[in-house]
Amino acid sequence: MKNPFVRGELWVAAQVFVLAGHLALALRFARPSLLALSVAGAVVLALGAGFLGLSLVQLGKNLTPNPRPLEGAHLVTTGVYSVVRHPIYLGLIVLCLGLTFITQSTPGFVSAAAVFGFFHLKADREERWLRETYAEYAAYASRVKKLIPFVF
Repeated sequence: MKNPFVRGELWVAAQVFVLAGHLALALRFARPSLLALSVAGAVVLALGAGFLGLSLVQLGKNLTPNPRPLEGAHLVTTGVYSVVRHPIYLGLIVLCLGLTFITQSTPGFVSAAAVFGFFHLKADREERWLRETYAEYAAYASRVKKLIPFVF
């Protein structure tokens, strides 16, 4: 019997719970009191959504919800993928941060850090599969940061 989790489906399921948990915490404990922080949060939210959308479009037919690359897919290293190796994850992290600034929720800030940690771990697992699949991935990884452009 074939293992139903060989493409990383458990990571996808966990991602749903992590993101839903962040949303629930940020909204449940929302205490927006500083208008400037809420406005900044809306801008950050919009940037995250734009970056996420651009990442999805640029990945094109290589897009899969699972962290294991599709058979026959090619490595995308242009566009937003030339700035950060996991721009979809970055877009989701930035969305969470924007929501947290809007709600000004202390538990939301803590869960936003947890969201970052989760995507860091998920990216580590995905990168093992990418290195196995694409000979050129090691060189790409050496010149492009993982989750924060030019930093990390």
